Amino acid sequence: CSCNAGYTLVGYNCNDINECSPNGGLGPCTQICTNMVGSFTCSCNTGYALSGYACNDVDECALVISGCNQICTNTNGSYVCSCYPGYQISSKNSTCVDSCAENNETTSNMAPSITVVIKSGESWNITMQPESVSVSLNSQVTLLCQMTGCSSPQTTWYKDNVVVSNVPNLVIPVLALSHRGFYVCKSGDLSSGAVRLSIKGIYQYFVHIQLNTSTTLDIASKFQMYLLGRQVLNNSANIILVNTSYSGSSLDAIITLAGNYSISYDIFYNELNALLPMALGYVESNITSIKRFDGCPLTNSCANKYVWLESEI
Repeated sequence: CSCNAGYTLVGYNCNDINECSPNGGLGPCTQICTNMVGSFTCSCNTGYALSGYACNDVDECALVISGCNQICTNTNGSYVCSCYPGYQISSKNSTCVDSCAENNETTSNMAPSITVVIKSGESWNITMQPESVSVSLNSQVTLLCQMTGCSSPQTTWYKDNVVVSNVPNLVIPVLALSHRGFYVCKSGDLSSGAVRLSIKGIYQYFVHIQLNTSTTLDIASKFQMYLLGRQVLNNSANIILVNTSYSGSSLDAIITLAGNYSISYDIFYNELNALLPMALGYVESNITSIKRFDGCPLTNSCANKYVWLESEI
């Protein structure tokens, strides 16, 4: 005696084989196994499609069958609908509707917040509601003024208390020294917190030079032109900006360097002192004072003391 496939011989009788018994009742199936006389079938949970004995996730978002009308995120066996800012999922279905209309609201009592988006080379970085950010020169920076609520008043951006833009997204395509400062966005009567935007690898020094001999040379311009663009500190830093003030018996200068490490006062002092004869046309001189001038002078605290070069000299 012998039996057809799906049966097993017991004595002279052919009894059905329950193919679903192994594997905890799943048999060869990955999700649902149903035994039948002489056979079995595999099936899948909602959100999956049968392929042989296996169940594969159905990407409802890619197949555009989710019903989401704004943002669809696929998950294993399902999907999630979400909405753009200012919208929410309708209480009736999975579509997004205006938050104000859904809740019968007409005003907002939420202050705006700032999100900073930085593109440096091919890398992106997003920081939400920072108190300060430090960014490399020439990076692309976007400041987003984000509002929560139903009203849509005019957005205004302020840099150091001066209006710079009236659009929600303030884009700085190429970051320069002049972009450093404190940024605040206002929506109607509401204001965000201030974000301090500073630049990485920038060092500034205030230098006081005593002139011991008189001269008819344009000392300030000569000093500025000689130093500007010069590599210093074993070629590890460039002098990118020199601002001067000449009084006749002395020369004050703010020298801005771009480098990738913490610059030593002594090393910079010695190197600058060696450059003075050429920079000042061999006028007898000496450096009487040199100190950091980027908001962190020679003190233990920088609290409430941020000095922006462009507005001070």
